[in-house]
Amino acid sequence: MRNHEYSFIIRRLVVVMAVLTAFMSGFFLAPASALDFDTHSKRSDYLSFLGRSIPSNNVQALYADPEDASSLFVGTDRGLCKYNGRSFRTYGKDAGHYRNSPVGSCINYVLPTSSEIWIATDSGLSRYNKILSQWTHFEQGDDNTTIPTNYIQCLYFMDPFLYVGTWGSGVSIYNVKVNKWKHYTSKAGLDGKYISAIVYDNVRGQLWFATYDDGIYLFQNDRFTGVNARTSDLISNKVNCLAAVSGRLYIGTNEGLSVYDGIKFKSYTKEKGLGSNIILAIKADKFDIYIGTDSGLLKIYNDTLTHYPIKNSLSKGKPMRITCIETVKKSLFLGTQHQGLIEVKK
Repeated sequence: MRNHEYSFIIRRLVVVMAVLTAFMSGFFLAPASALDFDTHSKRSDYLSFLGRSIPSNNVQALYADPEDASSLFVGTDRGLCKYNGRSFRTYGKDAGHYRNSPVGSCINYVLPTSSEIWIATDSGLSRYNKILSQWTHFEQGDDNTTIPTNYIQCLYFMDPFLYVGTWGSGVSIYNVKVNKWKHYTSKAGLDGKYISAIVYDNVRGQLWFATYDDGIYLFQNDRFTGVNARTSDLISNKVNCLAAVSGRLYIGTNEGLSVYDGIKFKSYTKEKGLGSNIILAIKADKFDIYIGTDSGLLKIYNDTLTHYPIKNSLSKGKPMRITCIETVKKSLFLGTQHQGLIEVKK
């Protein structure tokens, strides 16, 4: 048999194995694809001052402005800025209501509402009142009048409650109407201390918390009920991100992706078609589910999984580590670790 016949057989075997892997995983694996995108990166302090640059290439948080369909809040490890599709305005380094800044420069989460902007940082929690143009900062204290730690990781607002996920001190809930805090730890059933994500399942009416040390927790009737890898088929207790889509929880961990339908788990790993086991961000956009990994972007559409190994000059030829994802109008924004803000036209 000639060499070209061997090559043909090998290529066919590779295709067959890919199809079998896709069938077993539950996804059809589409070929890796390229994306057209723009990179917004930090270039100089002078350009940052002029509104032409983000404050850092390490983007940790993205959130669309609910009052401005074309604007995006961008949290980095060196400050918070807002992008309107043309320019960046950095809090603490610009004029007007950008004159002041959050309590810390390392921004972990941004949550804008109709009247306020809440910002989670490594130095505490900040609130900007849009009506009064006034900042309020919450810093660590020893009683129930403030937050139990300055390390705030994630936020979720359901009027009148602000749910605060801390890094090391469990969950705190702030009643914005009466200005009171309540802290939750193991006494309330919450054994996880490192809260990585909070999501509300609109279909089931359930509020879920992800932890980096003890799986996920359902919060009901002022109590937490845990679901972890020791007592279920959750792929790992180290959960980085969480999304609720059509009554299912998509759970991103350091060992792959788990999907929970309320009864059972189905898990996906690199061996079953994922580009990477390290899942860092999940964003549902209509019929698409975008997944950020330490090796580029994944998209799930109609049970088809496509891998986009996004690279730019800052990544030195390697796929980017995507830490957060947001959509604004017809653009998909990707926050990366050290490679800037990526804008993809959908």
